[in-house]
Amino acid sequence: MVLKPGRKAHDPKSWRPISLLSTPSKLLERALAQAMLAALKAVDFDSLEQFEKIPARQFGMKTTTQALQFLLDTVYSALFRGKRVTILGLDMSGAYNGVFRDFLIQEMYRKSFDPQVIEFIRSLLSDRTANFRMPGLLSGTFGLNTGIPQGSPLSPLLFFIYSAVMLEHLDIKPRGGKVMSTAFAFVDDFYLISVSDSYKDNCEELKRLHGVTVPNIEELGDHELQEYRGTIIGIGNAIDMEFEPLKYYLMHFCKSYHGRPMGHDMVPSIPGFEKSPTDSMTILGVEVSCDLSWNNHINAIITKVRKRMGHLSRLSGRTWGPTVKTMRDLFLTKIRPVFTYACGAWFIRKSRHEGMIAKQITNGQMENLEKTHNFCLRQMSGAFGTTGGEILEKEFFIPNIWTVLHTQANVQRARSFLATDQRWRPSRITRAVRKCYVGLRKTTPRNPYIDLDLDACRFIFNARIALENRFINQRKPGEDKEYWADPKKRDKTVTNFIKMSALEDCRTRWNDYVLGRSIRKMGASIDMKPPVLPPALKEPWGKNSLGYYNNMSRAHSTILLHCRTEAIGLKAHVSKVCSKKDKELVKSPFCDCSSAHRRYRQTPFHLFTECSRLSAARQLLWHKTRHLCYEDLLTRNSKLAADWALQYFDIEAFDSARSKHKSTMFPPIEGIIPERPTQGDAEYDAMFTVHLRRRMLMGGSNDAAARSAGGKTWSSPGDSFARSARTNNISAGQRHSPRNANTSSQSSSSPVSQRPARGTGSRRGSARRNLPRR
Repeated sequence: MVLKPGRKAHDPKSWRPISLLSTPSKLLERALAQAMLAALKAVDFDSLEQFEKIPARQFGMKTTTQALQFLLDTVYSALFRGKRVTILGLDMSGAYNGVFRDFLIQEMYRKSFDPQVIEFIRSLLSDRTANFRMPGLLSGTFGLNTGIPQGSPLSPLLFFIYSAVMLEHLDIKPRGGKVMSTAFAFVDDFYLISVSDSYKDNCEELKRLHGVTVPNIEELGDHELQEYRGTIIGIGNAIDMEFEPLKYYLMHFCKSYHGRPMGHDMVPSIPGFEKSPTDSMTILGVEVSCDLSWNNHINAIITKVRKRMGHLSRLSGRTWGPTVKTMRDLFLTKIRPVFTYACGAWFIRKSRHEGMIAKQITNGQMENLEKTHNFCLRQMSGAFGTTGGEILEKEFFIPNIWTVLHTQANVQRARSFLATDQRWRPSRITRAVRKCYVGLRKTTPRNPYIDLDLDACRFIFNARIALENRFINQRKPGEDKEYWADPKKRDKTVTNFIKMSALEDCRTRWNDYVLGRSIRKMGASIDMKPPVLPPALKEPWGKNSLGYYNNMSRAHSTILLHCRTEAIGLKAHVSKVCSKKDKELVKSPFCDCSSAHRRYRQTPFHLFTECSRLSAARQLLWHKTRHLCYEDLLTRNSKLAADWALQYFDIEAFDSARSKHKSTMFPPIEGIIPERPTQGDAEYDAMFTVHLRRRMLMGGSNDAAARSAGGKTWSSPGDSFARSARTNNISAGQRHSPRNANTSSQSSSSPVSQRPARGTGSRRGSARRNLPRR
């Protein structure tokens, strides 16, 4: 028994029974399930009789995207015609446990399954035994000859066969008349939809479709008996399926939440159902609001993404944990699917530079998604807080979330068009134009799915032409037809074509970003010289930059990223982005090697090529690489450059990583990394309060150190979820946060050597956007 999320443990209904089956049994059942699924999907194109085995609107054998597309297409079409739409979500009581086995076997015979398969299913469901296990409890063995096991690969398919009769015999009114009604299901999730001119008529139709319990069926007349057998309750009683009206959900759709028409608070008079209409429903994992604004769903996505990123932050930090390649894989497999789930249904938006459509995702909603995506990239990569999201997307070859959603939505819509079974899709009938011209008239908003489906069909058409041209160039004319006839190859061809379009969009966006950075930097300069950009901005979009981080520890990849973006905890960058309140911590952006005659900004370029304090260290680097070209060091010799920077860059955030990753090629050199103030010193105590005043740009606060010093801890709005402080193992008396961006301490000859610089904080938005000149 597994406790359901968010439920109380003392309630018996809060526990879900899961069958823990043996591995060989599950392998055998999965193989049989795939064979049965293929038999149900097989189509005889001469007679099309095979389609009779599958209800048109049972999406258990399709995808949740197609089910939501059917719902939203129906709702949009009705709303833009001025109709009222109401949906009722049903709830089954113990769906898998209440399966009537004899009726299941009967349905399998009716759907012409092989007798050997039926006997296998009969034997599988007969004479079952189980042990009841809960946390700390284990019962003895007892018989379990009821329902189908929840946890078996065969269970969803068997329940689909068992419940198909619900949609086959339900008395819906698909078109015509005063009220139009329909229904769809995804395995055990059933929904009723009613469309009319008023919510009152919708409630009456939903009441008729649901039906009421009849104590004695024999007393009904022929007409009443026929109506009863076409209702949810009548069909459920025939197959021993029970429903719980207390768990039903009702929602009235409208064009605008603030301008809802009269009757939006009406409910159908179903015995046991007393809930008021909701403003939002979770339908197949997607938050659908009554005005179809998608605010609730996007907020749910952001909440879930931040929660998962909080879990990943426990596994890795900027200087510890798995490699950045591993974190990238975790992000692509665990975080990004949260964004893209069923986006083919809810992502109502064209590409970035195309026109607007009705009921589209707003710019504000897209901005929230992009901010969350950029936050995840910074957490995943260990980037400095002011690093642009475009740079991180290019460095780790991760497309922008707008491009990802647009691409995945078109892939899902195109695949739904290429599927064999299209009976669920509503037909769009257009009136023929008899004139040779079309007069100008005022256009009105229309169903956005018309435009989105046209885009998907355009991709399919262009992919087909590209495939034909490819075979012609290969001197294989005519073979493209055989290739296109294979459903798997056809889906792969269309998917690859759409992804190639997305790659071009990423290249265009990256080039625009680099051009914008160059123009802003050139405009900020006095002499209007060509700008000197960071190494990360001098390369085109592609996978090349991802290879620079191969075979590196977490600390090495982080400092390499900081050097390539030049958003790093050195004086030149920290003094530029810190707030006015923290200017006392970093008074100068210049390196300690500066003199009265010439001053050098402390940047990675200066430390790698110019700084006189690192002359001896630079000789060690030259003996390994035989050159000191800045761009080549951060590309071809990235691993050596990262190791050298980790050992000799005076950044306190990497102190613990420096002591852990001691290099044999670049040994410590006295005088480069000064000693840090230890806890208990007057200087340390005076600066500790300032140090905790606000979040450092390069990471979170050190809550453990704050508590030990009696100070107050803070909670960032962006990182308040599942975030734990991490205390590094440093020498006794020292406690430095690896997530603080600190500048190098002043040398003994500097006028401010008695007050070493500590970390600096930042308010986002208060930093100057002009890049520093080298």
